[in-house]
Amino acid sequence: MTTRPALPSACDGSGARAGAVAPALVRSWPIDAGTDVSCCGALTVRFAREAGLDEQAAWALGIAASELASNIVKFAGRGRLTLSRLTAPRPGVEVVAEDSGPGVPDAAIVFADGYSEGRFLAGDEDPRRLRGRGVGLGAVRRLTDDVQLQNLVPSGLRVAARRWARVPGR
Repeated sequence: MTTRPALPSACDGSGARAGAVAPALVRSWPIDAGTDVSCCGALTVRFAREAGLDEQAAWALGIAASELASNIVKFAGRGRLTLSRLTAPRPGVEVVAEDSGPGVPDAAIVFADGYSEGRFLAGDEDPRRLRGRGVGLGAVRRLTDDVQLQNLVPSGLRVAARRWARVPGR
């Protein structure tokens, strides 16, 4: 019988899950271990469904949140993920990932597929030697309706991604 590692506090219901009375308006938790990445996705899907997003939109946002959490672990070591319910111009969810890592040299180029670790990756590089594959932030952009990236002073990065509920007939 194999033993699964204990889930971080974000997954065990000690602060990141919605209560039984009303869905939360904001959820936030620290990211500092690889196991947090899968939790972020699952908790984001649940939060998004409670906020009114359909299943497809909720799963897309969950994947984006997992990617943002993965980047925190890979490139900064630790940070924080925050989910917020949005009401205007229609229901939605914002995912904010913040860390105190090195930031990015060019905010415009990091969304291009193939860009990772401050450069475009060569096609013949051994992926086992890389921290990233260069598709993550591009995927976040494709899976969300709006994404903004901001270098923080003196160091760090803030990525805010939003997904809006779909309005029937539009």
